[in-house]
Amino acid sequence: MTVDSSTPGVFDCDFETDLCGWTQDSEDDFDWTRHEGSTDTGNTGPPYDHTMGNENGHYMYIETSSPRVAGDRALLYSPTVSTACTMYLHFWYHMYGSAIETLNVYVRTDSSPPAVPVFTRTGEQGNQWL
Repeated sequence: MTVDSSTPGVFDCDFETDLCGWTQDSEDDFDWTRHEGSTDTGNTGPPYDHTMGNENGHYMYIETSSPRVAGDRALLYSPTVSTACTMYLHFWYHMYGSAIETLNVYVRTDSSPPAVPVFTRTGEQGNQWL
């Protein structure tokens, strides 16, 4: 994780070294995986990561094929970020394959789970990073 000390709360994570402080939910149905190269299931996922643009780069993904079933959830939490200034989330996503459901991004401002996503995409979005 790279921290910009000139701006409180700013961090940049490309998952090349580690999870940069992102954590898995211990009570969801399955976990995200830090991965490099193509996904294990054919005709799904990216062939490589977006940042490095080759099979050596890392990204986080979830396997939505079997044994996953509709309604399974995998939650990944960012490190706590200071809200002393306006915050932005910039990320790349790749939703390719026949078993794609929904990607939701939530902003949590207290200890209660947020009810409405600030970003949502459902279904296959093509074999491309968006």
